[in-house]
Amino acid sequence: MDNTEHTDVLIIGSGPAGISTALHLLQSDASWGERMVIVDKATHPREKLCGGGVTRTGEAVLTNLGLPFETEHVFIKELRFVYRGSAYALYDDPVFRISRWL
Repeated sequence: MDNTEHTDVLIIGSGPAGISTALHLLQSDASWGERMVIVDKATHPREKLCGGGVTRTGEAVLTNLGLPFETEHVFIKELRFVYRGSAYALYDDPVFRISRWL
């Protein structure tokens, strides 16, 4: 029995790199939607280390891809953390947004 399938583009991973690759292809030519397959070992939505956080840079990337950040979220305007004995603080409006329900 032959289980071989054909696709022009196979994207491995549905994280930021895989999805942005698919979006760029679709923005250049909508017919790519019928000629590509995205596979991932996990399902969405899923728990991630980032906890649903999106930085201002990430938000700008999404906007440039035509995907404005339009989900329920909490603004984080101040972030402080300690790493290897050094303390850091970030301040912005916002530093990032968290879309996970807390």
